[in-house]
Amino acid sequence: MANDASVTIKATVLPDDIAKTISGSVVVAPADADDKWYYKLTSVPAASQALIAGSYIDYTAVDSSTSSDTVDTADKINFLFIKNTDAAESVYIIPPASSVAAGSFTIGTDYVITSAGTTDFTLIGAADSSVGTSFTAAGATVTAGSFVIGRSYEIVNAGTTDFTLIGAADSNVGTIFTATGVGVGDGTADEEGVAGTGTGTAELPASVETTGFHIGPSEALTIRLPNRTVGDIHAASSAGNVSCIVAALLDDVA
Repeated sequence: MANDASVTIKATVLPDDIAKTISGSVVVAPADADDKWYYKLTSVPAASQALIAGSYIDYTAVDSSTSSDTVDTADKINFLFIKNTDAAESVYIIPPASSVAAGSFTIGTDYVITSAGTTDFTLIGAADSSVGTSFTAAGATVTAGSFVIGRSYEIVNAGTTDFTLIGAADSNVGTIFTATGVGVGDGTADEEGVAGTGTGTAELPASVETTGFHIGPSEALTIRLPNRTVGDIHAASSAGNVSCIVAALLDDVA
């Protein structure tokens, strides 16, 4: 029992005239040495991000020089407990959004940076290139010599560039064209349709009210998720940073 979690629940449900009190308990225990407990007071922001990160609780005897193991996104979640400690705001447990790579950001669409990589997100609408920064994708201004073949652009300044040689009907300001070459000279054009270069990634912010498990102020959630991994579980708050107690039994830990 020393390494087990015991959860006891008592609830009264249904209207008063037919109310029924239901009670029960469950004990969650590590199955073997590859099961590890995770426990952390976590700050959940308004933008979706991974709920579980950091290190396991090592409840077995180890040498004083042994480092703690880091949680991996592929670790399975056998059991999850979340306590919202905020008295006013809610927390939503949501599936992660699909990752989008630089070069495929749709201009005018909102994203949250998940990896900066070699991408300068400030060139395409972000305040900075930090993980977690929200931004609306904007087309960068590109100078001739750096146009990406197959990408759409709108001419901003013809300069010394003959845009008709790289797919444009003319070299007039405002002409939209699909690049057939990288271009030469000092003409510039804005990206159209999609934006970004490099190896950075971002994701669409989740609609938490429609896709998530809702944990209200001072409420708690207990759930078994044997087929979900750490990377599957993201969280967002209704406003600002909301503190939650998170306890999880992680399975198949190497």
